[in-house]
Amino acid sequence: MKKVALFTLLSLIFSTSLFAQKVTINRTFSKYRVKVTKLKPRRVNLRSHKQARTFRTRLRNANKAGVNFAGKYALATWGCGTGCLYGAIINTRTGQVFFPKELRGMGVGFGELSDTDLLQYRKNSRLLILSGYEGGTSASKIPKYGVSYLVWQGTKFRRVKFVKKNENPQ
Repeated sequence: MKKVALFTLLSLIFSTSLFAQKVTINRTFSKYRVKVTKLKPRRVNLRSHKQARTFRTRLRNANKAGVNFAGKYALATWGCGTGCLYGAIINTRTGQVFFPKELRGMGVGFGELSDTDLLQYRKNSRLLILSGYEGGTSASKIPKYGVSYLVWQGTKFRRVKFVKKNENPQ
């Protein structure tokens, strides 16, 4: 009987903390809310960025799927090795492509965040939450491991918050 009561209590505590975390994240997304475009996406402009032609199939497929980020953008991602992801953002109204440095070779990592989705975003919010290693870090600079809260400014991201996490939990 005591074991059942203890199990029930622990389950309740665990589910409450997960619910609170989800509510907090949703409130964070709503802070950067935008109106979602309902227009048919324009053709991807492969001349708008020097790398666009290299990733044309991924970009076209993401654009065809429609808006999935920040009201009028299509966020496209693809693998670049084990635990690595590369990404771009397409303005579905103009077809212009952006390759923000934060999305160039993002790393999942195997530390405290190994069970977390690398990217979290909403089509009605300018906020992107990146869990792991941010991309675009040069070899001379040690990458930061944690959760980056990035707000899309129309052509680039602005970091509004970074929460450092343990890379090697014991």
